[in-house]
Amino acid sequence: MGGSFVGVLVELVVAGLLLVTIIYCVGLNRKLERLRADETEMKELVTDLIDATAKADKAIQTLKSSASEWDRALGSRMRHAEKLTGALHDQTDAAEMVLDRLKQICAAARDASDTQHATLTPLRSDKRDPADVAAARKRLGLGGLRFSNDEGRAA
Repeated sequence: MGGSFVGVLVELVVAGLLLVTIIYCVGLNRKLERLRADETEMKELVTDLIDATAKADKAIQTLKSSASEWDRALGSRMRHAEKLTGALHDQTDAAEMVLDRLKQICAAARDASDTQHATLTPLRSDKRDPADVAAARKRLGLGGLRFSNDEGRAA
């Protein structure tokens, strides 16, 4: 009797282990089925990712070419603006010089008028003697425009 009890006990342990193995295999089979289903989803995901990457690469290339064109256009406009700025500065400087000369001419004319009023009483106060204006211009170094009779009077 002792031998048959041990045999039954061994067979029960083997049967229990077989039952555990069957249950483990069923669970493993379910996991494999889910993995196979996920594999097809993963393939679709990878395909979509490849397509998205290709589209993004194309968009990046388009942006790079657009940025390059914009850079060239902006550079051209900047160079043109710099030229215009330089010309504007030159014109502003020239205008300031003309304004300074006009101020000097007006001051000289005022001085000449004041001295003329102090010494002489002119017939008409709105007329300036061309010789006085020419002399004032000559003193200021602005003698580019001369009256025809400046040579004889201004000495």
